[in-house]
Amino acid sequence: MEPSATSARAERNARLLEPAIIQSILAGQQPTCMSLLWFQRNPLPTDWVAQRKVVAGFDA
Repeated sequence: MEPSATSARAERNARLLEPAIIQSILAGQQPTCMSLLWFQRNPLPTDWVAQRKVVAGFDA
């Protein structure tokens, strides 16, 4: 996949993030594994409750 395509997907995913997840990223408190590379390779569900479950699984 082209780098621009993966960056575009990551940007699209970021626009769909639950606000509390965005706040944790901006505060630098996101899980260590949640990086731009992770977003490029892993689609997040658009449902915010499902997103919270995915993010909660990082700490498990």
